[in-house]
Amino acid sequence: MSSYTDRTYIVFLELPRDISEKIDIVRSKYSSSYKKYPAHITLKQDEDYLIPSDEICRIVYKQIKSYVLLNVKIKSPAIAVSEAGWNIYLPARSDDLRKLTKKISKSLENYIDPKSPRAFLSTKWEQSDKFYAHISIKGGNIKVDPKDILAKIKKDKFGFDFPKAVTCKTVTIANWQGNKWEKVKSFNLKNV
Repeated sequence: MSSYTDRTYIVFLELPRDISEKIDIVRSKYSSSYKKYPAHITLKQDEDYLIPSDEICRIVYKQIKSYVLLNVKIKSPAIAVSEAGWNIYLPARSDDLRKLTKKISKSLENYIDPKSPRAFLSTKWEQSDKFYAHISIKGGNIKVDPKDILAKIKKDKFGFDFPKAVTCKTVTIANWQGNKWEKVKSFNLKNV
């Protein structure tokens, strides 16, 4: 995880704009964090790095340059519970998504600041069998039972039916700036 400073970066797969806008309508009802960046699929969660942004971009590009457009299926809302809390999310499924996440995570691992709060926590998860690709809707701590919130979210109209097949074309690297993610650079996946 990270300290959420100017050394904090994240890598994600952009959703088609019309889909992210529809998901953000639902996210806005339940979480103020929807303003941090439009709905997306995180490929490398936030970490603090010891290298500059241009080096991070170079490393990420090297990992994704051979990838073609990713076809992803978005499934209906689900919940994951851990000791730290819970996350209500839309599962994202793709043949290449898990492999790409692990590849990016491993390529950046040696450049994470080991002195950062909870350093390597998300990296270990991304490289584990417990990892699940997703689009976050709302998270919370274990003191709140999320079942009622999940039931309400499941009743919401997302503007599309599940499962929803989408084609993702862009990987973005973003940097934390005060209270939201600012795009550093985006790379288009190959259109074959």
